[in-house]
Parts: sequence; structure tokens; C-alpha cells
Amino acid sequence: MNTTNLLVDILIIGIQVLTWVSGIVFSFVVDPKKINIQFDNIIFIGLIISVAYILGIMFDYLIAILFKEFRSDYEKAIYERTSTIKIIEKTPSAHEYLENQFARLRISKSTVVNLPLITISTLIFINKNNFEEMLFPYANFIILILGIIFSILAFYSWRQRNNIYLKYILQVNQLI
Repeated sequence: MNTTNLLVDILIIGIQVLTWVSGIVFSFVVDPKKINIQFDNIIFIGLIISVAYILGIMFDYLIAILFKEFRSDYEKAIYERTSTIKIIEKTPSAHEYLENQFARLRISKSTVVNLPLITISTLIFINKNNFEEMLFPYANFIILILGIIFSILAFYSWRQRNNIYLKYILQVNQLI
């Protein structure tokens, strides 16, 4: 696996986690109206990237454990019957493709969990900090509906991507 690809997918997951964690922190711990954040500060940006990366690593691990518990019998059978080591040894191009697909699968899996959390923390943040009057009418309702729609789309996308990944593993294992 290319290190740069690993960094990007973990960083994307971490930014998602940091988004909903920030919503919670700025709702209950820190008053956002009293903070003067300068986004052009290179140290601040480096710190945010570092925190996002660490959160991404931790959350990716938790999601992997969570989703492993909910594997179907079909998925379990595929993982038991196939050998990714054979794929790595005998077909480097297939392995590269699988690594790319796995990175996308990792992002979509985390998005399934992170989008509802982002939606909830956004609604909490808006209501706790009295930002609803600054927004347009029915902003909370619209945010909730969009959160639900995008969460359903993320779940559907993950299921489709997972099925494609599993089918490709089966096909490659049958060829080698």
C-alpha cells in the first residue's frame, strides 16, 4: 500500500471525526463566541492535521471491529475461503486495485457512522449556541432531513462498494 494513500483515507476519516467532536466540544465545553481562531496559522493547521490523523487511526480501528461483528455469513465465508497473501504474491496489479478499493471501502464505512454523528452534533451545536435565529427558518429540520438522506446514501454506497470488493476478491482467488 502506498503510504500517501493510507495517509489520505485515514486523514479523511479523522476530519470527519474531528467535525462531530468539535460540534460536541463547542456545544458543551468551549464557548465558540469567545474563541478567536486564526486558520492561517501554520502551527494551528499542523495541529489540526495531527489530531485528525490520530482520530482517524483510532476511529478506523473501532469501525473495523464494529463492522466485523455485523458481517453476514456470506462475507465470513468469502474471507475464510480466500487468501489475500496469494493475491499479493501472484498478482501485484490485482493487489494494487484491491488496496485502492479497500481505502475507498474504509472511507465509506466510516462515513456511514460519522454522517449521523455529524448531523447530531451540528444540531446540538446550533441549538445550544442559539445560532438557529441567525439561520433561515426551518434550518434544523432541513439539516436533519439532509443528514438522514446522506446517511442512507452513505450506507447504500458502502454496501455496494463492499459487494464489489468481495466479488473481486472471489474472482481473483479463482484465477490464481
